[in-house]
Amino acid sequence: MMNNIRLKLICSSVILLLFVANAWSQETRMVPVNIDGETVKLEMRIYKPSGLGPFPTLVFNHGSTGGGKDLSKIKASIRYTTIANYFVKRGWAVVVPARRGRSASEGTYDEGYGFFRMFGYTCEATRSVNGADRALKDIRAAIESITSMAFVDASRIIIGGQSRGGILSVAYAGQHPNQIQGVINFVGGWIGTGCDTAEQVNQGLFRRGSTYPKDTLWLYGKNDRYYSLAHSHKNFEAFKIAGGKGRFHEIETPTGFNGHRIKSLPNNWSHLVEEYLKEIGLPHKEDPTIKAIFEWPGFQTNLMPADSNSTVKAALTTTALMPLNPDITAEKRAFGGIWEGWMCRNATHDSKVAVFYLNNESASVEYASGSESRGSYSAIITAEFDTYGLKGKLPYGADLILGMRSDGNMNIMIKHKSKWCSGVLKQKQIPPVWKN
Repeated sequence: MMNNIRLKLICSSVILLLFVANAWSQETRMVPVNIDGETVKLEMRIYKPSGLGPFPTLVFNHGSTGGGKDLSKIKASIRYTTIANYFVKRGWAVVVPARRGRSASEGTYDEGYGFFRMFGYTCEATRSVNGADRALKDIRAAIESITSMAFVDASRIIIGGQSRGGILSVAYAGQHPNQIQGVINFVGGWIGTGCDTAEQVNQGLFRRGSTYPKDTLWLYGKNDRYYSLAHSHKNFEAFKIAGGKGRFHEIETPTGFNGHRIKSLPNNWSHLVEEYLKEIGLPHKEDPTIKAIFEWPGFQTNLMPADSNSTVKAALTTTALMPLNPDITAEKRAFGGIWEGWMCRNATHDSKVAVFYLNNESASVEYASGSESRGSYSAIITAEFDTYGLKGKLPYGADLILGMRSDGNMNIMIKHKSKWCSGVLKQKQIPPVWKN
C-alpha cells in the first residue's frame, strides 16, 4: 500500500516537473511610466520561461504603421511571437513595450507626422527626427521600468527592434551604453527611400549609436519595400565611419518575398543571432524542453464564420462522435463536435474538423480540406491541449492549431515552417453527453 502511494507521488512529481520545464508564460501589463513629467501607462507584452528568474531579457521595439494614416494599424496588438519563440526557448524573457498611442498604450502617437496629420508621416527632416526623439524617450521610460521587474536580470539586457524599432535600438544603445549588453537590428530605418531626406535622417540616427562600444548585429532582407540593401549598406557605412562596431548580414528571402518581413524567417537568421549571443557571452543554445509559443494573429478575432469559396468540398470520414465524459472540464468539452467553415485568404479552402474523442490532456481529431488548387485531403491525428487550445501535427509535418473563440466559434490554423493560413469554423454537430 505504502509503495503504491510513494509511486503515485513520484509520478505526480515527475509530471509536474515536466510541465514546469516545458512551460512558458505570456501576459500583457499596463505599466505606468513618467515621460516629460507626465505619467502614462504603456502596454508591455511579456514572454518568459516558467519560473521566477531573473532571466536575461530582450527589450524588442516595434516599427511604424506603414503610412501612419490607418488608425486600425495604430491601435492593433503588437506581437513578435517568432522573435519571442527564439529567445524564450533559450531561457530569455522578452518584453515588447508599445510606445505612446500605440496598441493600448496611453498618450498620443506622434512619431514624425507632418503639419497635417491626415497625410501621415512626413519626409521633412526636422519633424521626422523630432518624432524619433519622442520615441527614444518612450523607450528610456520603458526600460527604466523593465529593469525593476522581478523576473528581469538587469545586468543582462539586450535591445532589438523591427524597422523603426531597429534604428531606435541602435540609437538608444549609443545614448545608454551601460544599460545594454547587445543590439539586434532587424531591417532598421526611420523613413523609407521614397523620401529624398531618407539618407540624411536615417544616417543621422544611426550615427547616434556609433558611441556604443560593443558589437551590434544588423539583419536586412533582399527586396525590402522600404529600405533597399544599397540604402541600408550606406547607413551601416556611415555608422562605422562614425566609430560604430557591428556586422551587416544580407538575409536570403524567397522569390517575391518582402525583405522587410525577415523576422518571420527564423531559419534564415537564427544561426547569426546564436553566433552573436555566444560572442557577447549570453545564453544562445536552445533548451529542447521549452515548448514553442503560439499566438493567434491580431486580426483573427475580426474574422467571421462563413462558407468557403471552394468548389471542392472537404469530406470527413469520421461522423460518429464519442460521448463526452462529465469529468472533462467545460473549457475542453467545448472543442468536441464537428466543425465546418473556411480557411486561407479569399476563403479558398473548404475545411471540416471532427473532434471525436477528448480527455483533459488530448483529443482525437480528423482534419479535412478541399481546394481547387490542392484537391481533397484528410488525416486523423492526436492533438494536445495547451494554453491556446489544441495543437497536433499532420502527417506531412504541418501544425494543426484549434482555438475556441468567445463567440462560440473555432479558430483554425495550418502552419508549415514559415507558411500558414487561418480561418474560422462553426459547430455543426455536438457530441452526446454521458449521464451519471
